[in-house]
Amino acid sequence: MQITSTTYMTPAKEAYKTGNSLPDNKTQSAMVAQEVSSIHELAQYIDPSNMSRNEAAILSGALFPDEPSATFGAQAIILVNDNGTLRNATKSDAIMNEKFDMFESIKGQMEFNQQRGISNDNLELAQDYLHKLQIAKTSPSVNIYT
Repeated sequence: MQITSTTYMTPAKEAYKTGNSLPDNKTQSAMVAQEVSSIHELAQYIDPSNMSRNEAAILSGALFPDEPSATFGAQAIILVNDNGTLRNATKSDAIMNEKFDMFESIKGQMEFNQQRGISNDNLELAQDYLHKLQIAKTSPSVNIYT
């Protein structure tokens, strides 16, 4: 197609850029609030060396679908003998609030797997995450705006 007339052409607009081109009232609203990382948030409530099975379920739910979540979720699946019958434990059962050391539990599972030639990949991921969680408990979060 050939253009023979200038009436079909629209003039290009020049963009002038000098310093901050946003008006003063919009620069403040453009700042996004800093979010606390999920590991720092979890670290405030969960201590891996002294946690309950309910906390393991919370940790599993927070990480899903990451790999370590299956390990933490397995810690929360307990059967309770109730009048000679087995049933799944609920959040209100006493065993779900008993404290245990997740590091020791994972270590025992790893030893069991090694004896039977089962992979420990997920358990190692879970153990690494617990170490990060423990470090996050004592380290301050980074303020990216300072």
